[in-house]
Amino acid sequence: YNKGISDLTGIGYFTELEKLMCDNNQLTSLGLSSNTKLTYLECEDNQLTSLDLSSNTKLTDLRCYNNQLTSLDVSNNTELNALFCRNTQLTSLDVSNNTELNSLSCEGNQLTSLDVSNNPELTGLDCEENQLTSLDVSNNPELEYLYCCSNQLTSLDVSNNRELTYLKCHNNQLTSLNVSTLTQLQSLDCSNNQITTLDVSKLSSLLHFNCNFNKITSLNFSKSVNLEDVNCIMNQLTTIDVSKNTALTTLVCSVNSLTTLDVSKNTKLEHLGCSINQLATLDVSKNTKLDFLDCSSNSLTALDVTSNVNLTTLQCASNTISKLDLSKNAKLTSLTCNDNKLFYTFKVTENLALTYLKCDNNNLGYLDLYNNKALVELYCKNCQLTQLNLGNNTALEKLQ
Repeated sequence: YNKGISDLTGIGYFTELEKLMCDNNQLTSLGLSSNTKLTYLECEDNQLTSLDLSSNTKLTDLRCYNNQLTSLDVSNNTELNALFCRNTQLTSLDVSNNTELNSLSCEGNQLTSLDVSNNPELTGLDCEENQLTSLDVSNNPELEYLYCCSNQLTSLDVSNNRELTYLKCHNNQLTSLNVSTLTQLQSLDCSNNQITTLDVSKLSSLLHFNCNFNKITSLNFSKSVNLEDVNCIMNQLTTIDVSKNTALTTLVCSVNSLTTLDVSKNTKLEHLGCSINQLATLDVSKNTKLDFLDCSSNSLTALDVTSNVNLTTLQCASNTISKLDLSKNAKLTSLTCNDNKLFYTFKVTENLALTYLKCDNNNLGYLDLYNNKALVELYCKNCQLTQLNLGNNTALEKLQ
């Protein structure tokens, strides 16, 4: 491992060799025809352009990723249990003879097709970042994780994969996805597709969820009582009910059509993003652990953050807020409140940790920044300021 080796010509004399780890070197070739007892091979991170394993029939674990292989023949390696060949420039991969295969990692290649119908023991499949237009996993009932993101898939049937706990199929061209049978699923990422409906009502084990950039109109998380994070940016949601998700720490539902948002039951919430919706009110008084809040570009006329003493980032720009009491937010480091209706009562005198302040386009008239010695960036144009004393703000780097 990592010895700067460029030649392993003599390795053939070690006929009893069972394990070989020669990864992270400078090998351009590797002859293993005499090493017939080899069961474990790590030769990743070299400069191999070819790899002949036809004589290594006892091989169970092969790790040859991060090389320059354009082809890989594992047809004679019928005892293979694990194959890791990611980022090797492969245009095709035949694993039909590898019926004992348990883990297959072939991401970051140039595969246009992948047949895993003869691999019923497969528990893990990572084929992301290829050029796959279809993927049939109906014969892989033992699959626990499936990563097929960043391909060109237009459909994906996982109804027979009831053991799945992790599913990543983002960055494809899916218009629908049926996950109703996946009661063991803990993590689902189907973002950047064209999905219009998604039934998650039966996912009782779900912890992590991401459906950003789709066309979903409704979501039901009532059975996902242990859900920790939800990301559903840029969909077509008009409502979202998270009242049963009391373990939730992150909720990002920006760029939807929400008119109401109830987070009163989500007392563990630390990160809330609900910008670019149609919210007229937002009550975060019960969210005392909140560290990040972005409610910009809504229809808010008021915002009470006096209970959010752990808040470090607040973004409430482009609303019609006239009053903003920040006296209890001593941990606040970043504040974006531009394009509101704030006037002279607006103060940041208690926010000594503040490094970023953007308060453009308000009717402030006066802004006291004498105590804000940590301030690095200040944007306060069009605030009708009659005076602005920055003599004490020695850390200031940017002013507009």
